Parts: sequence; structure tokens; C-alpha cells
Amino acid sequence: MQSSDMITDFILRKDSYVTPEGTFTDYEKARTACPGQNLDQYHRIKMSTVHSLLKAINAQFGALAEEYSFSLDFNLVGESGLKAKPGVSPSLIPQDFHELIAYAVEGGSEGYYVHICALLPNGHFMPFGIAKTWNPDSAYELAKQASRFLAAARWN
Repeated sequence: MQSSDMITDFILRKDSYVTPEGTFTDYEKARTACPGQNLDQYHRIKMSTVHSLLKAINAQFGALAEEYSFSLDFNLVGESGLKAKPGVSPSLIPQDFHELIAYAVEGGSEGYYVHICALLPNGHFMPFGIAKTWNPDSAYELAKQASRFLAAARWN
């Protein structure tokens, strides 16, 4: 069995504590440096970009996509660039995602597509990327490997 960092070293989010005593990436070190203080006020989260996630998946598994590797999903990209709902940047992985998933579907006229999405707490999903293959076995294998990658990145 492989550990998550053997699958990928990609990190979805970086937590830090920016305190008057300094910046800490470890909660215990921040608590030691700031005894008795509520660290919630100093907690910062930096999410990775969708682009960097797709780039990392393509670096490992892009060759499995026979037509084209993962690119930004057309539902995420509008005519004038990235679309966003108020207060959300679609270029960043949302902080409140419930799960990150990859799944394969048969195309309407030709080929098979693999989608990567974030499931959100409200039951909606946010599409990230799409790749195309020519046969169902390739699509299944790409979706399976992308799913392993997403799970490992979440654990890192």
C-alpha cells in the first residue's frame, strides 16, 4: 500500500498562523509561541489553483488521455475569462469543498470524457477540468488514476 505522498506531493491547501510573534505553519508551534491566545483570529488558509491541480495531474497521467489532457472545463471558462459567483474565485479550489471527484462519461457523438469536479456542501458541483480519450478503458483508467491523485492530495 502506498502512502499519499508516494502518489503525489501536491498540496491542496496550506494552513498558517500569522501571529504577532511570527508566522507558523504548525498549530502546535503557534500555540506554544502564543500561550493563552485564541489562534482562530490568526489562522490563514491558502488554497491551490485549479490550474496547478490540473497541471500536476497531467504531469503524472496526461499520457492516458488520447485526444487531449486535462484543461479547464468549458463550464468554468467564459468568453471573458473565468466566471465566478460573488465572493468566489473559480481559479482557486474552494475552501469548503466536500469532495474532489473524477469520473468518466461517454461523449454524445464520439470519444469518452473524464471530468474533475469539486462537490460543494450545498449539493452543487464546480467543474474544474476535462480530458478526452477514444475508448472506455482509457477513460476508466484515467478517471481511476485521477481519483487516486485527488484523494492523496487531500491527505497531504
